[in-house]
Amino acid sequence: MAGDCTVDGGGAAGGRVSARVGLRRPVQGGKQKRVPTVKGTVKESVITRKILTYLNGLLGCYARKVPGGFFSSGWPDIVGCYAGRAFLIEVKVPGGKTTRLQDQELGRWGAAKARTLIAYSVDDVVTFMSGYHEGGK
Repeated sequence: MAGDCTVDGGGAAGGRVSARVGLRRPVQGGKQKRVPTVKGTVKESVITRKILTYLNGLLGCYARKVPGGFFSSGWPDIVGCYAGRAFLIEVKVPGGKTTRLQDQELGRWGAAKARTLIAYSVDDVVTFMSGYHEGGK
């Protein structure tokens, strides 16, 4: 076929591999190595999941995770709406810092009167959301 290319003349794919796939390199050393982590650290994904559980448990609140990727660079991790007002939350592990692009994006949303937050825990979000009842910024 015109779009196929032969690799080695045989194998499980019948000697043809789609032109989009490309060759795969063999795994070196057999067993995968684990990345060492510091005991007691929490992953950003765990914090994000707990924050989303809290937010979506509030009556009249809807929030979702913004999937990462090339076209979402700089976007906050969580986007939502509560009491008719948009909010955006960038989640970081304790001690983590935002990038310049993330700061710029949060600034643009803040200038448009959306509420923004850099959260390190669910407690930060609980405090942030209490501002809706007080008419906070």
